Amino acid sequence: MKIEYVITSVVGLFIFGYILDIVSGPFSLALTSPFAFLQASHVSTYPFTTVSITAKTLAIFITTVLIVQTISGAKYILGSAMFFIIAALMELYAIQQIATQSSLISLQWTLGISYAAVALLIPCFLYLVIGVVKAAHHNLTADPYGLDEDSRT
Repeated sequence: MKIEYVITSVVGLFIFGYILDIVSGPFSLALTSPFAFLQASHVSTYPFTTVSITAKTLAIFITTVLIVQTISGAKYILGSAMFFIIAALMELYAIQQIATQSSLISLQWTLGISYAAVALLIPCFLYLVIGVVKAAHHNLTADPYGLDEDSRT
């Protein structure tokens, strides 16, 4: 899939989430943690907000994956570390926002950031596994004496 289509889809998800925030109106709920919103009673009571949070979560997740993939390139261990650090910072930020009931950003964005942080653990793990397998493959197939095919003859 072309990167232009992915970027256009991500921008569309951000706009869709913003429009749903406008349609659903202000959202204020006292939560103890970011995951308290996932209770069936909250999800069924606030369907537009749930879809808005889901759209923002997908957009934040895809944006972060694209940026980390661009920065890390084929360095999978670096990418894994970047995913982990970004996910941890995003989750800590969301927890702080909910615990202090700060209004720096809306609760919908805070929940979207929190859920995207959890989703970022999937590529973090995948990049770690790929990096370990590639390093092991390289070490197992490398010439122990540092000679290549041309210097042996």
